[in-house]
Amino acid sequence: MDEIKKRGIKVGYTPDVLTEATAELSVALLLATCRRLPEAMQEVKNGGWKSWSPMWMCGYGLSNSTVGIIGLGRIGLAIAQRLRPFGVKKFLYTGRKPRPERASEVDAEYISCDKLAQESDFVIVSCSLTPETEGLCNKDFFGRMKKTSVFINISRCVSIANNFCVTESSEALRIWGIYYIFQTITHILIGNLLPGTSFSLKTD
Repeated sequence: MDEIKKRGIKVGYTPDVLTEATAELSVALLLATCRRLPEAMQEVKNGGWKSWSPMWMCGYGLSNSTVGIIGLGRIGLAIAQRLRPFGVKKFLYTGRKPRPERASEVDAEYISCDKLAQESDFVIVSCSLTPETEGLCNKDFFGRMKKTSVFINISRCVSIANNFCVTESSEALRIWGIYYIFQTITHILIGNLLPGTSFSLKTD
């Protein structure tokens, strides 16, 4: 910012221009991950769908679930508003400070980041990169999550997820599904990411 001021460059800020679009796409990504839509489409294309099976590719539903949102700003709130009709039982959120006015619109409860990781069935990261959020979702954070949890990162900043793009072994990642969106890559990992699995997600 100092250099911008020094050079006399004008900077524009347009809040709310893409809030609705971002929120809608975030919900789409969450549904695609928890209901295994990319996997199911691929199975249909490659002939993996042979006959009817009651639980095949069902994934997890939002009904009666707990959704944790990291960053209840404009986009975070818009996501919660769109998820509410799916029958979400409880919304949790964390951030720099409580936002009672926004939280009241979706009956969201303000809690610590650690508690949010422990209690949420779905975790959505929608905060910006700051010194406070850098490395927020680290190995310890993922270790606190439920084995059936789904992690959706719509933040543009990879550093929030603590550069969790390096290969992590089975015990390090004990959750069910992940959808990362970074500035240079979009990556989806869905299925049973339990002991015996590993993955590598690179962003450079």
